[in-house]
Amino acid sequence: MLTQTSDPTGVLLGCGVDAEAIDRFETIPASERAWHLVFTEAELAHCHALPRPALGLCAAFCCKESLCKALPTPYNFTDCELYLDPFRGAQDLVISASILHDFGIERVTARIDGPHNGEMIAAVFTFGGRPT
Repeated sequence: MLTQTSDPTGVLLGCGVDAEAIDRFETIPASERAWHLVFTEAELAHCHALPRPALGLCAAFCCKESLCKALPTPYNFTDCELYLDPFRGAQDLVISASILHDFGIERVTARIDGPHNGEMIAAVFTFGGRPT
């Protein structure tokens, strides 16, 4: 259920979509995990407190990838955090002030869909500026 949104108070700057297999985040051997390059310590603690940590890790990764696709240049994944609430479709992303400033972003909306057939799908919409 990816949704489109229209906001008369802002201009759509970008949209990114990503899909990942949840079990991928359960099956990566501990010796191959470089989580600190992707997730903050707070995100990891939040995900590991969930009933199914892989769900939180997958959702956060999908949002980070989606944001990367919505922006014109790459960014450091730890500058974006998602604390998954499995009971909500719309999620709140915590994004560093430098990213918001550098890309002129005023608002970010993240939509999560899943899990369906073992996959999680995320769409991230970035808004900024005012219509002229």
